[in-house]
Amino acid sequence: DFELGWRFNSEKFQLNSNLYYMGYKDQLILTGRLDDVGNPIRANTEKSYRLGFEFDATIALSDKFTLRPNFTLSSNKNVDLAVDGEYYGTTKIAYSPEVIAGNIIVYKPIERLYLSLLQKYVGEQYMNNIELPAAKLADYFVNDFNASYEIKPKTIFQSITITALVNNIFDKKYVSNGAMWDVYPYYYPQAGTNFLIGLSLKF
Repeated sequence: DFELGWRFNSEKFQLNSNLYYMGYKDQLILTGRLDDVGNPIRANTEKSYRLGFEFDATIALSDKFTLRPNFTLSSNKNVDLAVDGEYYGTTKIAYSPEVIAGNIIVYKPIERLYLSLLQKYVGEQYMNNIELPAAKLADYFVNDFNASYEIKPKTIFQSITITALVNNIFDKKYVSNGAMWDVYPYYYPQAGTNFLIGLSLKF
């Protein structure tokens, strides 16, 4: 494992970055198959690697607006892969998208009230290690909304935080995961727009 990182901090800007290379012998990887009770089946790949760049930052645009972007670019490969006696050469490791990116836009209109838009993009990926076209999962981009307000009571509790989360605010139809039965894909579709409300009490 070889890594090179760089960090920068100032009053209104924080940045973390990391370049990495991980070389493996007999890495245990997902195969895309499930056993008879639904558990993922893993197998060793004799030679493989993961090469990538990670980045995240916090940017204070003003007293009210903050941006928190992050992304990972990576190449995740099996080298000289052979499955059941058949040679496939260099292939992408299952369930390893090459692009993952996100961003949080935080708006603070008044003291202790935070309104956040959470965005996430996941690139295409394969559900097996032989890059079977039927095993490809499409990329997707989803948006969530979160609101939180903290109350500072003078008795009993140190703080009371009320949160409300709206997942998938644009009702995006997407699949984030799945499995393979031989050459046939099975998909795990995700929920459309849904809501959560929470209350945190700190003594």
